[in-house]
Amino acid sequence: MVGKTVELRVGGRSVATAVVGSDGTFAGQAPPAAGPSLRYVATVGTYRSSPVTPTPQVTARMRRTAGDTLRVSGRVRSEGRGTLTATLIGRADACAARTLEREVAVRPDGTFVLTASPAPAGLYRVVIRRNGNVVMSSPFQRIDGAAPVG
Repeated sequence: MVGKTVELRVGGRSVATAVVGSDGTFAGQAPPAAGPSLRYVATVGTYRSSPVTPTPQVTARMRRTAGDTLRVSGRVRSEGRGTLTATLIGRADACAARTLEREVAVRPDGTFVLTASPAPAGLYRVVIRRNGNVVMSSPFQRIDGAAPVG
């Protein structure tokens, strides 16, 4: 299928195309479609994929505020039904057990803010869940010690 055009369809309507790369994968961007039952189908000629619900897109910013407080703010773009939550998970290092976990509901506009204090230096990531099931997890980010005061 290398070099073939993949058509991404929603409700039988074409919304985007992409070309299959040498490794057999393809990537592209489709406009968000309205509706809680959004399902995409990829087609190449007569081949059709199973319907797929898109993975939420998340942007998040982690920063230290005064002292030993970590503030994470972000936005989730997601289609689909169910309650979304954002969880901040922290570890001292990659092999350590969880040292911190905070969870908040994602607001109807897709935004969330998580704060943790104290938040020791370590590795942190954000996990997005829909109805308790993980749908997206950011890579761990190293957050150093307390922010400078003054």
